[in-house]
Amino acid sequence: KYDYIMTCQMTGSSTNQMSNQNQTDEKITCKLTNGILQEYLPLKAAEMKKLFKSDKAKANKLANEGGVALFRELKTLAVCHLKLLHSKDVFVEKKIGDLEGKEPILTLDVREVL
Repeated sequence: KYDYIMTCQMTGSSTNQMSNQNQTDEKITCKLTNGILQEYLPLKAAEMKKLFKSDKAKANKLANEGGVALFRELKTLAVCHLKLLHSKDVFVEKKIGDLEGKEPILTLDVREVL
């Protein structure tokens, strides 16, 4: 079975409540799940893989068009359901590295446009 998976950096405002600093834009690396991505791609992941083997140019065109539509949609305000990809202990012990690094910290499972 094949699924679509994409990693992206999301930006949002945050306030450091411990030091009462003003809001700043912060980035965090997220993994977008198949459920989110499938809405923007005309083929299921297994079908896209087959197409890629037979017609790479067409598969790339469909993927690029879907990606453009997805990123346009991600810019609109929405309620997001996010899940941590690590246990609480990993975050407390700060073993996760950089929040905006190459490895995702959160997974975005559901978006509900306001």
